[in-house]
Amino acid sequence: DIIVNTDADNQYPGRYIPELVAPVLAGKADIVIANRQIDNIEHFSPMKKLLQKLGSWTVRTVSGTDVPDAVSGFRAYTRDAALRLNILTNFSYTLDTIIQAGKQGLIIESIPVETNGPIRPSRLQRSMGHFIKAQASTIVRLYAFYEPLRTFSYIALPFLLSGLFLWGRFFYTQLTGASNQFIQSVTIGTGLLLVGLFIFLFGVQADITSKHRQMTQETLYRLKKLELEQNKTAVNNPLAP
Repeated sequence: DIIVNTDADNQYPGRYIPELVAPVLAGKADIVIANRQIDNIEHFSPMKKLLQKLGSWTVRTVSGTDVPDAVSGFRAYTRDAALRLNILTNFSYTLDTIIQAGKQGLIIESIPVETNGPIRPSRLQRSMGHFIKAQASTIVRLYAFYEPLRTFSYIALPFLLSGLFLWGRFFYTQLTGASNQFIQSVTIGTGLLLVGLFIFLFGVQADITSKHRQMTQETLYRLKKLELEQNKTAVNNPLAP
């Protein structure tokens, strides 16, 4: 009924498991994520603490959730929440699941925990640069995946504004009597406007596709739930046809 996930490096003390699952048992949350209270971790450098906070803020903004420690791997999931989540990235599930949960309206809570000291270097984080690059690319891909129209609109906006500016400059010179000045602005401006328009249309198409993805995701959830119920029935009634 409840899945508890922890890391293999002994970072999270197991004594917090009852507190972690308490909001789930009380029906107050679909997912509970441990908050390591980054400022209290002595072996984290000031730069790492800053980057952790910045990353968590970015995830909160993108997902619409209020998770103080987004990369924490100590979590509890209801069975239904786990069935609804589909891991789309290869690097780390932590950000992936938060963004998915936020977009699907699942309730996420956090509890404060203390952590154990490091036993060995992280096998996931080869270096700080590698970690930042991998996490940033994950956030960007997932945001574009769940908000395609907004993403493509942001990309198209500079082209549209630049094209309108060049057109405006040309028509301004025409109105002020400086004929044939900035005539190249019409050509360049038209090209920029067309590029911006095409990018925006890609966003519209991607947004339509995302609606089909939502229906597919709901179908997949129902299939997984049905399969789970069938497996439970088979285990409880091994002689049933």
